[in-house]
Amino acid sequence: MNDTCGNSHHTDVMQIPPEPNSPYVRVIPLGGLDQFGMNCCLIETGNELIMVDCGLTFPDQGQFGIDYILPDWTYVLQNLDRLSAIVLTHGHEDHIGALPFLLSQVEIPLYGGELTLAMVKRKLEEADVEDVEYNIVEPGDQVTVGKFGLEFIHVNHSIPNAMSVAINTELGVLVFTGDWKLDQTPIGEAVMDLHSLAKIGENGVLALLGDSTNVMTPGFSRSETEVVQEIASILETARGRVFVSLFSSNMNRVAAILEAADRVGRQAALVGRSLERNFRLASETGFIPEIREGILTDVSKLDKLPDDEVCILTTGTQAEPRSTLTRLAFDDHHQLSLRETDTVLISARVIPGNEAGVNKMLDALSRKHLTIITKADRPIHGSGHAHREELKLLLNLVRPSVLVPMHGDYRVRQAHADLAVSMGCQATVISDGDVLEFTETGHHVVGTVPSGRLAVDGKFMGDIDDVQIRDRKRLANTGIVVAFLVLDKGTGEIEDGPMLLQHGFLAGVPENEDLMQEATDFARNTILGLSKEVRRDVGEVSEELRLAVRRYFRKQLDRKPVVIPVVHEL
Repeated sequence: MNDTCGNSHHTDVMQIPPEPNSPYVRVIPLGGLDQFGMNCCLIETGNELIMVDCGLTFPDQGQFGIDYILPDWTYVLQNLDRLSAIVLTHGHEDHIGALPFLLSQVEIPLYGGELTLAMVKRKLEEADVEDVEYNIVEPGDQVTVGKFGLEFIHVNHSIPNAMSVAINTELGVLVFTGDWKLDQTPIGEAVMDLHSLAKIGENGVLALLGDSTNVMTPGFSRSETEVVQEIASILETARGRVFVSLFSSNMNRVAAILEAADRVGRQAALVGRSLERNFRLASETGFIPEIREGILTDVSKLDKLPDDEVCILTTGTQAEPRSTLTRLAFDDHHQLSLRETDTVLISARVIPGNEAGVNKMLDALSRKHLTIITKADRPIHGSGHAHREELKLLLNLVRPSVLVPMHGDYRVRQAHADLAVSMGCQATVISDGDVLEFTETGHHVVGTVPSGRLAVDGKFMGDIDDVQIRDRKRLANTGIVVAFLVLDKGTGEIEDGPMLLQHGFLAGVPENEDLMQEATDFARNTILGLSKEVRRDVGEVSEELRLAVRRYFRKQLDRKPVVIPVVHEL
């Protein structure tokens, strides 16, 4: 039976019947079901709630003025007294990225793996969120949280320390897969714990809440061992420097590439803040092996090496504007530039929505007449999500009474449901905001909760349309300040400026010439206060220049113009 229930769009409506008098379980997704990203789901039983994951997503190119998009927590905030914990399956942004925004408002205990919680703790510290209760769990652990019994199960994914969660309730067991794949030759970790999942299945599973991402891709996902072997082959045969761009959270792949580079006589450097930070966290928590001294070197020392002895790992697979690969493609990096003899590997898939930016970056790279290798050319990337045959295997092992497809747009979730039905399993397709209730007599959608999308612009949070309208009004009402600065490319010294030009900002403000001069001096002193190393990075200087001008006018006038920094190098 394939029940297609629920809404096809987000809702602001709250319609929930009273809790049944008999045992029940409710599944209430707040995000992740009508788009890729922003994963967040509530599980309710006996008038108690837990939240599984708390992620964000990023705006598309047309959503001007928005930094992040978060789930709507209206129902959570109205039921805080019933919320016992937040359970985290792994450390990707679309599963943990919204935590700083939620935990700045409320106090809720966290449960997750050691690396996952280390990544969360770093994010919360950066956001000045303190006094959070961290509960570290390991695969195989069984813990009780209120009326829920939680069992954590090791799975393979594109980040270490990923886990599925079996949620035991009075009515039965829900298996929440999180993101997973079956890698029979993984690198840096054990094979997915199929034995525990099969054992849970033997005892009966009420529902499988399953990752649907790659249901339309036939066969099995590529093993990480095959990916690294292919990259190692390129490292060995390439005639010049090799740049490997990959997701900064794929730390097992990073560690394996470093070891492969060492075997073929290449020294390696990590370039990109998130890459360096994640590598350090994974090393400190023991989730990647200790790298032999001498393999890693500072990027500033690479020019002293022959090109065929260099391997550079970077961020930027999705053409993020300030990422390393994007800046290299457009000649905007302060320490590195590309050469015709270089080989650039993009060891990742293109996330839906990023196609235009990635194509533009690839076009810029092609103009440099270097060698570009993507997963379409050679098997240098393997997905972190299960393909169709793996999804079928899990259904046969767990044998749930019903499949509830999770993670992805409607089309892929419907395809996952159809797959389950073809194997003799019931399936129910729901959407964000639906309240799916299980009782002893069956399951159906009994109501809805608000499931809109909150937009974040700096410290402002609100409806997406409100944020975009607010930003456009700001452009019209507050005016623009353009800040010009000229730097010496080699030393980072200021050659000229800053020079500030304003339009529509200080009209009618007395002594505006004095204010502009004081703002210029403040910005100049801010840049001079940066280290020489930072001043050689145009991107860092541009951002500091922008912030300095905004800070000055906010302090003096309590107004924040739109500041456009223009930094040139000589």
